[in-house]
Amino acid sequence: MRSTGELKAGGRINMRSAAKLGLLLAGLHACGCGGDEALPGPRARPDQVPATTQVPETTAAVLGFALGKLRPIADVPSFSITTTPVTVGQYRQCVEAGVCKRPSWNTTACLAAFGAVDGPTFERGAEDAPLTCAAPAQAIKYCGWIGGRLPHAAEWLVASRGKDPARFAWGNAAPTCGKQWRLAWSASGESCCGPDCSTPAAAAVGKHPQGASKAGLADVLSTRAELIGSGGARFGLCSKFGCLVTGLVPGAIDSVIPLDSDLDGDDRGAVLAELGRIAPPASFRCVVAERSAP
Repeated sequence: MRSTGELKAGGRINMRSAAKLGLLLAGLHACGCGGDEALPGPRARPDQVPATTQVPETTAAVLGFALGKLRPIADVPSFSITTTPVTVGQYRQCVEAGVCKRPSWNTTACLAAFGAVDGPTFERGAEDAPLTCAAPAQAIKYCGWIGGRLPHAAEWLVASRGKDPARFAWGNAAPTCGKQWRLAWSASGESCCGPDCSTPAAAAVGKHPQGASKAGLADVLSTRAELIGSGGARFGLCSKFGCLVTGLVPGAIDSVIPLDSDLDGDDRGAVLAELGRIAPPASFRCVVAERSAP
């Protein structure tokens, strides 16, 4: 079994057994969900590619978390990343093109439609809300369709909060309604900003410019987690199959759940069952290559 020491140093996940963190989502690679490079096949039209933010080359980026002690250093080449999480409407275009399938990550939260974006958003009528509950393979397929891939851990961290650890995209100050659509995890919605906290429309992208990162990324972790891919500079256990980035409070960049495992056989099924119980619904972004003019 792989050591979880690196992960524990980066932040704490509220799980029954921390030892399982290095084992979650073991079956993804076996089901064709590993690897996140741009895929061949039909491509989106230029007008179907979401707006992107150009992140300049960053030297000596510190990849650790504000709450952790592990601080690996990496140089990150320049890249372009979708400014907001992929929305329901953007993903729907891929489904209508016959390339993507309806989101179908089979977890407890994704099977129960509750909360604004704490469950599946695709069928709930908010085209500008972040798309949640796409299985990793489905997110990879969408990114490939627009000519990109899931971001590497180092890319996501640099774009989301800069080259040095910060708790939130905007820095270390506590969330406000101008920065984040909710201020605490609350099933009742009492900690949300605005009157419509029970609908996905409350989390529509682009409504909280004060919460943007230094690079200009918007709505960072407006959902409970964001999915990132494998590859790039090594960061903890995210280097093999990728991971989910999540926080202890809304918007916080605190920790990762790795999509990685050394388990084989029957033990793998038990680990996947545990993941289905605790995995938060995730949104995702794509790193997109620039296209030449037709």
